[in-house]
Amino acid sequence: MDPPEHRSYRSLISQRFTPRALQRIKQQVDSIADEILDGVMEGGAHAETDFVATVSALLPIWVIAEMLGVPRSDWELLFHWTNRTIGAADPEYREEGKTPRETVDAARLALFHYFNDMTEDRRKSPRDDLVSILANSEIDGEPLPPFELLSFYLLLVVAGNETTRNATSGGCSP
Repeated sequence: MDPPEHRSYRSLISQRFTPRALQRIKQQVDSIADEILDGVMEGGAHAETDFVATVSALLPIWVIAEMLGVPRSDWELLFHWTNRTIGAADPEYREEGKTPRETVDAARLALFHYFNDMTEDRRKSPRDDLVSILANSEIDGEPLPPFELLSFYLLLVVAGNETTRNATSGGCSP
C-alpha cells in the first residue's frame, strides 16, 4: 500500500506500539516469556534446546496473538497457520499431499476465516485489543473494506512474527 493510504491504515493502530503503550503490556509479555522459558527449563538447567524452535519461534507470535486478542487456546493454531504461510516450501510446514502454493493458500484462507469471525464478534462486543480497534475503525467515514481488513491481520501475524523471529534468532548467534 502506498502513501497516503498506507499512513491512514497505519495510524489506526500506531498508538498501540508507542513506548508508553508497550509499557502497559509489559507484564503480559514478561508472563509469556516466563512461560516459554519455564518450558525450556523443564529439561533441567543443563539440558540443551533449539533456541529458534523453543523460544524465537514462539515468543513473537504469542505476543502478537495477545495484542490482537486471540484466545490463548488458539495460539497454536495461529502459530501453525503463520508457519505454513511463510514456510510452505519447507517439508516440515507443508501440508501433506499439497504443493507449497496449496499450503499457503489453505493457511491464508484459514487465517482469513478465523479473523473474519473474530471481527464480527468484536464488532458486537469490543475489547481492549487490536482486532477490536481494527474491526470498528473507519477511514474517511467508512469501515475498512473486508479484504483490506483481513490483509491487515495477515500482515500483523505473518510479517510481525517472521521479522521478530529472525531478529531474535540472529541476535543470539555467536
